[in-house]
Parts: sequence; structure tokens; C-alpha cells
Amino acid sequence: MVQVHWDLVPTRWRFWVWFFLAEFALQPRVPRINGLDAFAGQKQMATSFLEVGLPMVPYELLDDPVLENCLSVHGQQNFLQKLVQVSLGEDGICWLGPPCSWWVWVSRSVHQRSRKQPCRNVAHQMVAFHNILAKFVADVVWTCAALGVHVVLEQPLSSVLPDFEEVRAALEATQAKRISIPLWKFGAASAKPLQLWGTAPWLTQLVEVAKQISAASPSGSQPAACPSSSSQAPATQVAVPAPTATLCTIGQEGQVTGVKGDMRDSSSYPACFCDVVAFFHKTHLAQRVAAAAARILA
Repeated sequence: MVQVHWDLVPTRWRFWVWFFLAEFALQPRVPRINGLDAFAGQKQMATSFLEVGLPMVPYELLDDPVLENCLSVHGQQNFLQKLVQVSLGEDGICWLGPPCSWWVWVSRSVHQRSRKQPCRNVAHQMVAFHNILAKFVADVVWTCAALGVHVVLEQPLSSVLPDFEEVRAALEATQAKRISIPLWKFGAASAKPLQLWGTAPWLTQLVEVAKQISAASPSGSQPAACPSSSSQAPATQVAVPAPTATLCTIGQEGQVTGVKGDMRDSSSYPACFCDVVAFFHKTHLAQRVAAAAARILA
């Protein structure tokens, strides 16, 4: 039985959370879902979880512009049904990777956002749209906390989405931790430093893995295997290729121009990064099971 903190569930979603909990309670058997990959893109995170035996459901607008549109009524109902299903098991996770293009430094000349004023150019249609999207993200963080589901919000380091008032309030109230890691250490072509905000208990372990990875010299050894291929985080320093892609150029007068091809390629997570995340989550689940078994046998 899911213990729901109803005061944390956004008012507009309370009925649907109650409805889906009631519907699942009537089902003789509900398929286990370990996670929900929201804004799934190429679905690499969901793929990596499935490869370690943890079903993770992708939720992506491009797959279904109605049922997977987080700003439509049907899309939100579909999302909540999946999230409630994740909550039926212990230590479920919701991975949030919302579009970052209207929050990052590269496009600041248009959106005019800053950490102190993250809303800014609301007269611009796309800025206003992504502000609404940010409110959805905040509501998801609250709902995950209410249902006991771990949440991780991923954004580039320069993104001010976490500073959006509703998102900031949700992250602070749920005591989400913040870490920063350079994605090139996990196989990305560009440096792409990330900020991750979340309640997953293994979040800081990603930092420890990244500390053990450095850039190989041009004449260095062969790239190291993905850290998730071992049973634990690497104990010694390993070397991987240094980042080669450039996401933007800066002109003589300070104008910033994004390199579209490299920016497009950088929007997907490298498989190694997702493999490490899935490995840590599965390890956490295994440790929980072992601890429970030890208590029973004690």
C-alpha cells in the first residue's frame, strides 16, 4: 500500500493520483515499473535500466503528441498513471531531462534569463511556453515526494531552470541534493558539464566515479571501459578521450553562436553515463533487499 503525503500533491493532480491508486488496487497483478524516463529523447536511460533488469518507461512528446504531451490533459493523465505505477514498488525513480535550449547561457541573448531573474522575456512565445513547462517539472518533483519516488532533474550547468521559482521551491522543500559532473568523462564528445538535482541515494557516487576519470593524452592508452562494467566504482585513475566537440563560438564583438550539429548531438546521453546510473540504482535496490533479508534472519 502506497503511503501518500497528500499535502505535497499539487491540487490539480490529487484526483488523478487517487484514481490511479484505486484502479491499481483493484488489479490482481500490476506489472512492475522501476522508473519513468520523462522527456526521454533517444531513450538511452530507459534502455540502460532495462538492460540491468529494471523496466523504465519512456515518456517523450515526439512519440505521441497527445498522450505524451506533458502540457495536455490527456498527456498529464498518462504521465500520472505511469508515475503512480512506479510508486507501487519501493525505490522507484523518475528521471527528468526537460529541454534546456531556452534556459542555457548560449541562448541568453533571446530569453534574457538569469539566476536572479529566471522568468525574464515572457513576451517571447517560447520563453513563456518553457516557463509553463518548468511549472510541470516542479509539480512532478512535488508528486514524486508525495509518492515516495526518487527524482533526478538533469540540466546543463549553465541552465537557470533550477532557479525558476516553482522549481527551486520544490527542490528545496524535498531536500534535493545538487551535484555537477562533466559528461565527457562518460563518453560525450563535448565537455557538457551537467548539474543534477535529486533525491536518489546514489547521486553523490556519480561524482566519485567522475573524479577517477581524466583525459587521455593524444598518445595515451586505449580508452577505459565504462566504469559500470566493474562491480564497483574505479579504484584507480582511468583515462578517456578528451572532449572534441564545440557547442558554440564567440565572435569578436562577443556574440554567441551555437554550433547546431554539435549541439544536436550533445542532446543525447552517452550510453556509458546511463549505464552507470542504472548500475548504481540496481546496486541500491540489491542492498535494500539484502538488508531486509538480514533483518528477517536476525
